[in-house]
Amino acid sequence: MRQKFYKLFFFCLFISLQSFSADPYMGGYLQLSRTSSNNYTLNLHLYVSQAEQNNANNLANGLLTSNFVAKIYRKRDNADVTSDANATGLLNLTPRSLTGTSFNYPSPPACSNPNDLKSTDILLSSNITLDPTKFNDIQGYYVVAETCCRNQTLANVQNPGNESMLFYLSFSPSTITNSTPVIRQPVGSYFCLNNSVTLALPASDADGDQLDYSLGTPYRGYSTPTAPLVLPALNNPPEVAWASGFNATSPLPSTPAVSINTSNGNISFKATSVGVYAITLIVKERRGGSILSETHLEYQIIVKDCGTPERPRIFLEGGNPTVHVNPLQLCTNSFRVLETQANPNYTYTWYHNNIAVPNSNTNKLRINATGDYKVTVNDPTASCLNTQTSADTRVLPLVGITLNTSTSLGNTICENQAPGTLSATISGGNANDYSFSWSIDGTNFNSNQNVPYRISGTYRILVTQNAIPNCTYDKEEVIVVNPLPVATINNITGKTSACDGEKVQLEAITEATSTFIWKKDGINFSTNTQIDITTTGNYSLTVTSDKNCVKNAPDVKIDVYPIPVVNFAPISPFCSTANSQKDLTSLVQPQASGGVFSGKGMSGSVFNPILAGYGRWPITYTFTSSDGCSNSATSDAVVDITPVVKLGNDLTIYRGDAIKINAGGSQGADFTYTWSPTDGLATPIEFSPMASPTATTTYVLEVSSTRSNCKASADIVVNVFPKLKIPNTFTPNSDRINDTWEIEGVEEYPEIEVKIFNRWGNEIFYSQGYKQPFNAIKDDQKYPSGTYYYVIKPNVNLPAETGYLTIVR
Repeated sequence: MRQKFYKLFFFCLFISLQSFSADPYMGGYLQLSRTSSNNYTLNLHLYVSQAEQNNANNLANGLLTSNFVAKIYRKRDNADVTSDANATGLLNLTPRSLTGTSFNYPSPPACSNPNDLKSTDILLSSNITLDPTKFNDIQGYYVVAETCCRNQTLANVQNPGNESMLFYLSFSPSTITNSTPVIRQPVGSYFCLNNSVTLALPASDADGDQLDYSLGTPYRGYSTPTAPLVLPALNNPPEVAWASGFNATSPLPSTPAVSINTSNGNISFKATSVGVYAITLIVKERRGGSILSETHLEYQIIVKDCGTPERPRIFLEGGNPTVHVNPLQLCTNSFRVLETQANPNYTYTWYHNNIAVPNSNTNKLRINATGDYKVTVNDPTASCLNTQTSADTRVLPLVGITLNTSTSLGNTICENQAPGTLSATISGGNANDYSFSWSIDGTNFNSNQNVPYRISGTYRILVTQNAIPNCTYDKEEVIVVNPLPVATINNITGKTSACDGEKVQLEAITEATSTFIWKKDGINFSTNTQIDITTTGNYSLTVTSDKNCVKNAPDVKIDVYPIPVVNFAPISPFCSTANSQKDLTSLVQPQASGGVFSGKGMSGSVFNPILAGYGRWPITYTFTSSDGCSNSATSDAVVDITPVVKLGNDLTIYRGDAIKINAGGSQGADFTYTWSPTDGLATPIEFSPMASPTATTTYVLEVSSTRSNCKASADIVVNVFPKLKIPNTFTPNSDRINDTWEIEGVEEYPEIEVKIFNRWGNEIFYSQGYKQPFNAIKDDQKYPSGTYYYVIKPNVNLPAETGYLTIVR
């Protein structure tokens, strides 16, 4: 009974990189042998054909038995339990021997020498452990292995060359205490057509359990020659698709029908058609009504025709094949074709006057000489008397005509030449008494005496006599029509016009065996594969093949235009973003619709410092001529901040003193400073210099930006006054010498304030202006001798002078 299961994962055992001879695998089956408690050997009996030497070599080298693996699954849920039997989770099947056990082939009734049939049973094994505590599921387990692909000549399976072969063995927990059956090696895989045959495939069981036999449908996997490793999900073991007219119980054409003895596995048949047929034998092991195991064996039956080949007959090609013709007439200079019956299994040898004709290995022979002819056929599939020879056919002479052919342009031309003419002429007869048939490489195309030729090929004229004996003559002319060379101009840059300084690259595309020449305006230009075009002209390419055929590529016209000269005058700096916008058109040449300004702050031709912001901005003017050639010039637009300068209030100093002019505003490396005048300035390029003018001076500071030359200025007055010479004593004793306190320089200070205090801090003298010097007398009272304190304020811009004054009387 077919075991149902939800999902089957298996490995396709296929050596994808090896090139084996056709169909090395003929079948096989899986078997478990118990070696000791819980220990088993999983065996794969693999039937391998060695009919071809390559298969024998590959088998000897281990290529047909490498990388075979198997997997174990639980039926209840299709779980992969291989790791419970082998820690690797994969059962590697390795060969015990590469020689195996050879099959014994039967002999047909008469005699046999089947040297072309050699097959071997190779045993591949893997040691595993089946622990009863792990393999105890009552629904049982199954083992699968796979190889791709089947014999592509199988007659009873659809598309066998793409169908992989699946080996299947199921077992129950009870099997863990015993072994599964061993099926006897098949005795022969070669059987004669229409012979009654019994193929015995009995199995033996080491435990003496009951065995039942039945025929089934071969299982297949999902691997293909191009996809050797797959993991499909399957609801049931997939079966092959039988070819029309075949099924599990009728796997080959047989009269009477194929039958199987369900008790001993004997399969009986009488094949009615030659071919290769796949069968599947199912062996079920029972104990007490329960199925312990189910083994599927696949095997290929080869049916051959073992009879004697039919004696060959010789007849004229197209004549009656049932009558051996003797004698025949052959006209001089003509030919005839002798023929014998065709069979794909036969090999042929023709004889002329008892001498083998070289290379006469088909069922037809063209003859052009008189004499005796016979043919021998050999059928390698026949077991007895596989060689037969025909009776002789005598060929007698007859006067004939002479056939000649000629060509108008010779046998070798170029394809661009006008078609030539092939002419057939005969001598020794009237052309009206003959039929003409021209063919090119075996294909008829014309029945005239004279025909055109324009393509390469073997032109054959067949001239047949219209009356008996219908002599046939032929002649061949080999015509070679050489193709024109490849002649293509590849415009690498894809342009047909350029500007001065640019290049248009053209490339000659042709075969390596051709030669070529470039021309410019009809004059030889270059023989380089690639040329650079820098000047206007018509460029052409002429290519000559190694057969001296010439082809011209279509001309390419290239125009090269001058590049316009573009000027851009300097742009005056913008010293503040508040400055008005400026149209730059007047600064560029040429001024035309083809000109475009670009850069930050540009709107059309107008530069807007507000849009640009502070900084130095390159403005580019690009002009494109009507020929499409462009050039550009660049000028910088500088938007800068106007410098700031502050000098504060005017300053006042005494003549001979120095004072620092503290300036405020823009400072740093981006600015320069210029003072004017420079008289009295220690460093007239500093921001805050020391000033010591000898007279009152107005100084101007100009601050300039090094980025833009934007400027700002401010001025300051440094007032210069003479210093007062104040005596610290005088003698008001009326001797008219030093009678008053004389202050030198006081006349320069008309607003001077002079105050004198006694030692008690009482003011004894005050003067606004000093027109009347202090004489130490007030109200006719003389101040006594002594020391007094004075405060002198020259003007509002100068500090007060203080000190002590001594009056001496």
